[in-house]
Amino acid sequence: TGCGEGRVRRHRLPAPRRDKVLALLFPPPPPPDGRKSRRASVHHLSRARCPPPAPDLHLPPPHLPSRVRSPGSSPAAAAVRLPRLSAGDEMAALGGCAVLLAAALLLSAPAATEAYDSLDPNGNITIKWDLKEWTPDGYVAMVTIYNYQQFRHISAPGWQLGWTWAKKEVIWSMVGAQTTEQGDCSKFKTNPPHCCKRDPTVIDLLPGTPYKDQVANCCKGGVISTFNQDPANAASSFQISVGLAGTTNKTVKVPKNFTLKTPGPGYTCGRATVVRPTKFLMGDGRRTTQALMTWNVTCTYSQFLAQKTPTCCVALSSFYNNTIVGCPTCSCGCQNNNTHPGSCVK
Repeated sequence: TGCGEGRVRRHRLPAPRRDKVLALLFPPPPPPDGRKSRRASVHHLSRARCPPPAPDLHLPPPHLPSRVRSPGSSPAAAAVRLPRLSAGDEMAALGGCAVLLAAALLLSAPAATEAYDSLDPNGNITIKWDLKEWTPDGYVAMVTIYNYQQFRHISAPGWQLGWTWAKKEVIWSMVGAQTTEQGDCSKFKTNPPHCCKRDPTVIDLLPGTPYKDQVANCCKGGVISTFNQDPANAASSFQISVGLAGTTNKTVKVPKNFTLKTPGPGYTCGRATVVRPTKFLMGDGRRTTQALMTWNVTCTYSQFLAQKTPTCCVALSSFYNNTIVGCPTCSCGCQNNNTHPGSCVK
């Protein structure tokens, strides 16, 4: 059907294009040594298998439908047969498709956030550091913990805030809070610092602390309410004097690896981010001062982390209760506890 005198008269093709079309319609048998070029195969097809076409042979251009039939031929016999890929090429093509599909799935998948609470998706605890003044070897800062969650209080025994210093800083003194350990301060011959640990842990002071050791919003035993229920008690503050640190905005290094521990585990903290300095309103309301430098740390509650360590406690109260209700005396099977009646069985 392809080597006749050419009965389809549509468009006249030049000789090179005619050879290509003939090669597609009648592919030559594979050469025995497998090293002949495609041009040799085309010439073999046009010269060996088919006689020279008549001068008036017309074939459809490549952009026309790919089925060419002469009158009286069947459609199946005139179907165009494209050359098949080798096994290696097919495997390479399939591998490339698999890589593209995997990349598309990864890009289209939603970002997995570990710290997420479905009951309060926008709630968080923000830790703000405001540098108030420079010292000969560091700075004095006011640290405030804000509970921006809607329903989740921080109950007794309160919060524990930790971090890792970026350099070799020490804590000379604190007001309104204290560290749990002093650390190794043996290199200081006189007046040792309050804490020399590279990763200190800070806790709130208890109620009844002398006034000289207090600052505003301190000394509540680490208990913090929520802004949604009790804005007046939704923050906790302390003052810290840091030494062996920078004395300018360019030389000060923000701490890293912040942690926030509470009676109920499940808080994860992000990196410290330098933000616009905080402004403070003076007592008369007619003057404002500005912090030398400010950075924030945001901590969020994670249901995933909280479920790793379940606690034996059932608080029979709702999220909307105005006060923090402790666990009842018998809520964890303590009726069967003979050694310590009235307490929960862990």
